[in-house]
Amino acid sequence: MRLNYSNATEDFPGNIDNRLRTKEEEYSNDHSTPFPLEVADVLKELIDETIHDFEKHYFMTTETQRKLLFQLVKLFRCSRILEIGTFTGAATIAMAAAMSSSSPSLSSEENGENGKLITLEMDPKAAGLAQKHAKKLKYLDDRIDFVVGPAMESLVRITKEQPNKQYDFVFIDANKDGYASYFDFIMDHNLLSDNGVIIADNG
Repeated sequence: MRLNYSNATEDFPGNIDNRLRTKEEEYSNDHSTPFPLEVADVLKELIDETIHDFEKHYFMTTETQRKLLFQLVKLFRCSRILEIGTFTGAATIAMAAAMSSSSPSLSSEENGENGKLITLEMDPKAAGLAQKHAKKLKYLDDRIDFVVGPAMESLVRITKEQPNKQYDFVFIDANKDGYASYFDFIMDHNLLSDNGVIIADNG
């Protein structure tokens, strides 16, 4: 499955006053299912703190992207998620909140486990903020594992620790020059389940 999404509209020469990008985002938000109230509240607090504390706060996924990820995780009943590139965790929280405790790609024995999202982040400050806000939703406590360090090194390590583990949803939103390497590693090591989905942010 391949989805194309671009943040480049705002740089289009004919896009006076960022009209196209702004209207696109407004329209998408107006026609998207809102987050559950408790999730929306935590995300708002996280976003406000990210904008205040991080110069490159624009690294965050957009509202529309987070809602899309939330709906895709629910739609595919994902219970094992790998995220490469946490930043401050807005997408992390959105996906984890949508996770199912059972997955159609797992055996009945495996489905007895709780859903788990493993997220990889280079910046300990960003990962710390993500973890701080994720803890505000008590039911996420045992759903998210934060792994801090270079993404490829972390990916290699967690694969060695659990060589037979597969994921039914992978979200890549990290250094763009590493995307091909991440994809190749995932496919070469059979990390994607038979019905799994990979989403890559190209912004």
